[in-house]
Amino acid sequence: MIKETLTMVNDIDNDRNDNKTSFMRPNILLTGLRRSGKTSIQHVIFTKIQPSQTQFLKSTPHLTINQFSCGSLINFQVQELPGQLHTFPSLQFSHSNGAQNGQSSLYDDNTTHLVSDGCDIELLLKQCNAVVYIIDAQDDYIQSVSNLNMIIQSGRHVNPRLRYEVFIHKVDQLSEEAKIETQRDIHNQVRDHFADVNGGTDLSPLTSFESNSNAQNILINFHLTSIFDHSIFEAFSKVIQKLIPQFNHLEDLLNYLISASNMEQAFLFDIQTKISIATDSSPTDIQMYELCCDMIDLLINVSQIYGRSNDNIIEAIEDDENEEHVASSIHESTNSYSNTTDEPSSNVFDSMSSSVIKLTGGRALYLKEINRHLALIGVLREETLSKQSIIEYNVNQLKK
Repeated sequence: MIKETLTMVNDIDNDRNDNKTSFMRPNILLTGLRRSGKTSIQHVIFTKIQPSQTQFLKSTPHLTINQFSCGSLINFQVQELPGQLHTFPSLQFSHSNGAQNGQSSLYDDNTTHLVSDGCDIELLLKQCNAVVYIIDAQDDYIQSVSNLNMIIQSGRHVNPRLRYEVFIHKVDQLSEEAKIETQRDIHNQVRDHFADVNGGTDLSPLTSFESNSNAQNILINFHLTSIFDHSIFEAFSKVIQKLIPQFNHLEDLLNYLISASNMEQAFLFDIQTKISIATDSSPTDIQMYELCCDMIDLLINVSQIYGRSNDNIIEAIEDDENEEHVASSIHESTNSYSNTTDEPSSNVFDSMSSSVIKLTGGRALYLKEINRHLALIGVLREETLSKQSIIEYNVNQLKK
């Protein structure tokens, strides 16, 4: 369930010290052109709305702040920034009378500000850990790529270690060849722009479509996504994994687990969102990832029939719901709308919960609860199930 509250700017200033701890959580800036799919993505992942129902969602008119907390690992903030980008000379933007003489260059970072819906984007970029930029692959994306370049150009100065995650979205209607060509074209436009801006600076690391960094500390990734399949969950999982401080330790633990248990791969999933917060170090098999998501959906659906009643878990839920409330630092000329999730945890799992699904081809999926928020899913050969007691022992050691 989403509760929407209005946070007035004056209240933000008064409560800033009281809510200082809320800024410790990773902050994601979600942006892109209007109707690119920003709001739909959040609703599909975090509120379980059916993709076919997103056509009835209204465009986001204001800056919205969504805080997501699920246990001790999933705890982050998403700021959704609507509308078009505009550039204003810094003198004009900084003075209330707006008086300004002379012209300024679009990419002269000493003299221009990026503004969207009255919000100073440079201030938001300073405060966030990652930018998720949505590009509608079914639309003319020239303007969208131009806005992306402006955001990167601004962010590289105010927050050099900022990560940029580009979701090339709505690709479900494109052929495989068209997907690859669209991704390559957008990548090349970004690469060529910064090659020109930097006067021929070597940006060769940008030629890869995966995690990249160049001499100017631009960290950018490209993802092909759609809300009508599991690609949006996989892409958002990769964003979250980079922001979880414990990710490297979790990855090491999963590596030890698959080695000791003779598994092929292991995923640690948040049950509510199907976000994979950690995997082992082997390359992710997208088909196995999709099957893991389907397994979670199946267990949740079955639990609605055979699961425990909510009355039996209310006390446990209340113990973990002492979360921080909404707070943000936004330019003083704007209002912000805040959404906070208070979705109760799924009642699918208790300490004895586990499941095995056998697949064609001699493989199987093994699921075991970690806590009421998290589940471990391992991909293994069917013959490995003969040593299931060893697997359960190793998983219990992992839980400790």
